[in-house]
Amino acid sequence: MSTHQGACQVAKAMYSARRQDSGSDFLPLEQHKVVAISCVLRSREQLKVWSLGELDSGEAELITRFFDGIEKYTPDLVSWNGGGFDLPVLHYRALKASVQAPRYWETGDEDQSFRWNNYLSRFHWRHLDLMDVLSGFQVRGRASLADMALLLGLPGKLGFSGAQVWEAVLDGQLASGVELTLFDDPLLGNSALDRLANAAHQLVIEGPSYRAKLSPKRIRPVSTLQVSMRKKLRLRHKFL
Repeated sequence: MSTHQGACQVAKAMYSARRQDSGSDFLPLEQHKVVAISCVLRSREQLKVWSLGELDSGEAELITRFFDGIEKYTPDLVSWNGGGFDLPVLHYRALKASVQAPRYWETGDEDQSFRWNNYLSRFHWRHLDLMDVLSGFQVRGRASLADMALLLGLPGKLGFSGAQVWEAVLDGQLASGVELTLFDDPLLGNSALDRLANAAHQLVIEGPSYRAKLSPKRIRPVSTLQVSMRKKLRLRHKFL
């Protein structure tokens, strides 16, 4: 039996067991496997769209590249339901692959600026989950990314959704199938990117951070030796 056939049989068994348990074949987050990570990077100089790694890059390499980018650039992450799906999947799969990401998991122990604004806390802004924010953090107020794209006049999921990724991978269409189907009309694809690049607004605030003024001052601990020496000096001064 080939590796491909074995993977198919394992997947069918997992989907079947999941349907029996929950009525849906949507697997638990830790059982998802990362096959591609695509990013949009908006900077002062450019708007860049690309996929991490190569077509033959394994899951561990893709996850490592993602967290290496955070380690190097400390970008602000913007997602749609990233807090509910994408990031938890990356957490579990990174743990399985032994991928370290100290900058991502920072909460202020090494960098004080992360105490009040980190990637992990739901109400912080280093990771902005647009679906969560626009819904007012209410489950019943959530909308899908495809529906919002159509509402804004942008291409939605043009005949391809996440439910079809597994079949595309099995058919060897990870490159041609997924990427081309997402924008099967080049005109629509270019118009979407053009609108994203030219209709986006960037606000730059210069000067000292106001958040630092609101942050509680960190008191430097005093050693027992220092306290004892101060007491001795005070006593000596008293007797003299």
